[in-house]
Amino acid sequence: HNEAKPPPDILVVRELELAQRVATKLRTIRGTDTFPMYHALDTEVSHINVKTQTPVGHGRVICLSIFCGPDVNFADCLPLEDKERVERAGYKLSKVWVDTYGDQGMAVLQVFKDYLEDEGIKKVWHNYSFDRHVLGNHDIDCKGFGGDTMHMARLWDSSRQAKGGGKGYSLAALTNDKNVMSGCPDETRKEIAKHAKTSMKVLFGRPNIKKDGMPGKLTVIPPMEVLQTEDTTRGKFISYSCRDAEATWYLRESLEQKLRAEQCKPCTLLVGKGFEPPATLWGFYQSYWRDFGEMLTEMEKEGMWVNKEKLQEGQKRAEADQKAAEEYFRTWATALCPDAAFMNVSSGAQIRQLLFAGAPNKNDGKDGVPEERVFQVPNTDGYKEPGKEDKAARVKRPIVLKGVGVALKPELYTASGLPAVGTPVLRVLSGKPGVAKELLQELDDIAGSWMSEEA
Repeated sequence: HNEAKPPPDILVVRELELAQRVATKLRTIRGTDTFPMYHALDTEVSHINVKTQTPVGHGRVICLSIFCGPDVNFADCLPLEDKERVERAGYKLSKVWVDTYGDQGMAVLQVFKDYLEDEGIKKVWHNYSFDRHVLGNHDIDCKGFGGDTMHMARLWDSSRQAKGGGKGYSLAALTNDKNVMSGCPDETRKEIAKHAKTSMKVLFGRPNIKKDGMPGKLTVIPPMEVLQTEDTTRGKFISYSCRDAEATWYLRESLEQKLRAEQCKPCTLLVGKGFEPPATLWGFYQSYWRDFGEMLTEMEKEGMWVNKEKLQEGQKRAEADQKAAEEYFRTWATALCPDAAFMNVSSGAQIRQLLFAGAPNKNDGKDGVPEERVFQVPNTDGYKEPGKEDKAARVKRPIVLKGVGVALKPELYTASGLPAVGTPVLRVLSGKPGVAKELLQELDDIAGSWMSEEA
């Protein structure tokens, strides 16, 4: 279709009258207490630097996207003539895009205030914290929190943290993962994955303009409000915005199935105190994590006073302690596996290879941890491959990691069946601090006592 126009399955809302009809229809889409009809929402925001500013008090909502599932059709919100035209063309208006940036933008957004604050309508988000706070900047206090797909994904698989070498919890990373989206219809999953693979930089990136007026080599993304208002990008931007809401809806559907399939295994200490756990992780999410997620946004909104100077001092000490601990670990590991000197000690995949080399996969038919594995790491020592000494050193170099020579028993497993290597697991493996020292002291005391008796 024409990139200046949105796809034909999206209802674009700019006028107050249409906004009122859509908001009225949305408040009728509820389902039941047992089987609610979930509404997936997403906002796009301008006037905020997400790297340095909190969404509390910063950012303006320039559009709102809503998707309530493929069976909901908003065509009946249109005037009769337009509705008949859409029906003749064979389109279903399943997605809603609300323009809150135009001349009537803020007035249009306020039409949806009662809907967004309706406790009885279950709404799902990806990173609820951000969307709730930016809507709060417009005096809208979101209610009816039905779930955050980022929280749900972390509950299902806690090993995806990108900093630890995992695939991450971004909407793109999750919806582009076939395993995560296996509960979604195959054709829909492929369409969503196609969208997930295309970054904003690819869709909207432009070369930066140098001082002499010529295009540079750096690719930059124009401000959100420019993408939304320029004729050349408006249609594509509307499609991009709505696809995020649609992806969130299908991601929630798939993750609910995943969580329902996982048994809830509570702490034995809690069980001993009379705690009755839900049967599944979905029950746990519904009973505890969802409400906890909303409470966290309340805490963020209220905030707290901190002594920034003390915090910065503490940060420096913590970073120094972390560096010392990493070097201690790396020195120990290097004695057992020479290439561990160059490993990334924050990488879950590399830690797993070092501690659980040769461990089988808990899931039948899937590969376990190999005996050794090659990783590409930053070339910080100027390493050159044999036979290529006359060439410039590459940015990355290969290292080979193998086991430490002890068959450690995995304490927990990830959803993919591999040994988990999160902080709680590593803490159990390392044992209680000070126990070894106490044992050695006891042996010294026994030896000293025996020598006294002999004397």
